[in-house]
Amino acid sequence: MDSDSEAITGASCVAHRHVATFIYLRDGGSTRMVSVDPGDLHTALEHDRQTSDSVMASRSE
Repeated sequence: MDSDSEAITGASCVAHRHVATFIYLRDGGSTRMVSVDPGDLHTALEHDRQTSDSVMASRSE
């Protein structure tokens, strides 16, 4: 995953703002970079974490 930011000009200190988030998708022998919404990515990663935690808990029973 990569993210892009840009400097905020005119600020009294060094500041940046988030511009874009990218993920890399592999399909066979090719890879492509796709822009994703950071909120959607966070939601998907949280869902995966909860699913993984649930699977691990059921295996330990």
